[in-house]
Amino acid sequence: MPLIEPKVVQYLFRKGANSSGAIPKWRDGRLEPLHAVYDRNATKHAARQVINEHTPSMISLIDHIPRIRFVNIEDEIAPLDASLNTFRNLNTPRDLEKLEENRLGGQS
Repeated sequence: MPLIEPKVVQYLFRKGANSSGAIPKWRDGRLEPLHAVYDRNATKHAARQVINEHTPSMISLIDHIPRIRFVNIEDEIAPLDASLNTFRNLNTPRDLEKLEENRLGGQS
C-alpha cells in the first residue's frame, strides 16, 4: 500500500484511542486488517489465543481482540482520501509498472 494518506493513519489512531484498535471496514463487511492500528498488548494476548486454538487467521485474531473499533471507509475515510488510494495494493511487478505509468501520465 504505497499510497497511504497520512490523514487516514492519523484518523485511525484517533479512532483507536481508548480501545484496542481501529480497523477500516467497507459497507459490504470486508475489512482492511493490514491497514489498521492495534493495541500491542491486546493483540499479543489475542495472538497467543489464536495460536493455542490452532486458528491462525487475521479474522480469528480480530475476533479475539476486545474493544476493537471498525471505521467505515465510505463514510469516515473517503472524506480524508477521496480516491481511496490508501487501500490500493501493489502485489506484482506489473501493478508497480501501472502505478508508475499513471503517475508519469498525470505529469504530462
